Amino acid sequence: MDDCTRFLASTRNGAARAATLGWDTYALFGCGPAHPLEHLGTTGLLWAVNGGSILELHRGWAILEVPGRESRISYNRQRCDTPNGRLPWELTSLSQRGTLAL
Repeated sequence: MDDCTRFLASTRNGAARAATLGWDTYALFGCGPAHPLEHLGTTGLLWAVNGGSILELHRGWAILEVPGRESRISYNRQRCDTPNGRLPWELTSLSQRGTLAL
């Protein structure tokens, strides 16, 4: 969640740039419904940052620097807006109702 907060509060205006490049809410924040981060290959960009930083952001991909990795990683934009996709703020309400297994 810290990566999401840093992205939104960035002085480099990452959220506005991402929107200009066509990154929607699901492509940035999307995750699975029952076990949100179990399959990182189907989550939004910000879950892949994992304490690192976004070095480059393009229309369909990004270059990330992640702590503990010797090289930078390339992230291809995912299509996360499937019927099973969720957003983190939706998961909070599901958890409060007892329907989410974290």
